[in-house]
Amino acid sequence: MKADLHTHSYMSDGTLSPREVVRAAHDAGVELLALTDHDSFAGCLEAADEGKKLGVTVISGIEIDTWNGEEEIHMLGLDFDMENAELCEALRRQMEKRAERTAAIIKKLRALGYDVSQSELSCRGTMTRLTIANLLVKNGFATDRSDAFKRLIGAGKPAYADFERIDSEEAIRLINGAGGISVIAHPCKMHGNPHAAIAKLADAGLWGVEAFYPSSTQGQKELFISIAAQNGLRATCGSDFHGANRPNVTVGMSCEPSKLLDKTASEIMRRREHKMLTK
Repeated sequence: MKADLHTHSYMSDGTLSPREVVRAAHDAGVELLALTDHDSFAGCLEAADEGKKLGVTVISGIEIDTWNGEEEIHMLGLDFDMENAELCEALRRQMEKRAERTAAIIKKLRALGYDVSQSELSCRGTMTRLTIANLLVKNGFATDRSDAFKRLIGAGKPAYADFERIDSEEAIRLINGAGGISVIAHPCKMHGNPHAAIAKLADAGLWGVEAFYPSSTQGQKELFISIAAQNGLRATCGSDFHGANRPNVTVGMSCEPSKLLDKTASEIMRRREHKMLTK
């Protein structure tokens, strides 16, 4: 079963609608899909509806920006109850913090002489720095998104502003408490000691590690498959598809023939079948 458990729509920093993401997945032969917009699952019902029409199994998904005490960790939540009150409240607070961060970045940009305003930002859902980068490019203040991050809004740059993230272990608790499963997104981007960090999160209830990722080297892939196995975790795959905002990434591209990935997809499907039988 070809799967992609990490994609984005225009409900965060992608460019396609949730329906269009599912259509792209269908065209790529993906059979199991998770739409994982940042701090929001607002597009999941639309995606699931389109999936039913096309024969693509779409599970609920989200990508939560978290902090593990040493560095930023992105946590995927998959196949959870979207009506869970505690998770919904935590995400509401996260969105408020994001809005404050966006206002702070715009304020810094204006102080630096860049004539931009929040009213110019075009976003249907979760506001990320990528949206601000697109605005800077559109207004001629950056040559491309990479330039915007490198000179202005990246970490440590003049217009950078951060926000307080949910603790990584708390995010796992919230996802698991909503009946879902938690997966570390793109661990190849981790800066600290992945062995220690993942072992600690496994003790907190982590379910999987996104070992198969477009920018992972073969060595990184093998490393995270090994770390996952050592901690009794599953290896997952995700493209981190963003549409035109990441033109070199296509839906399903990180899913390759692998018994590990087949096992992961089968387990997720069994979870879904069990949930349907016990409703």
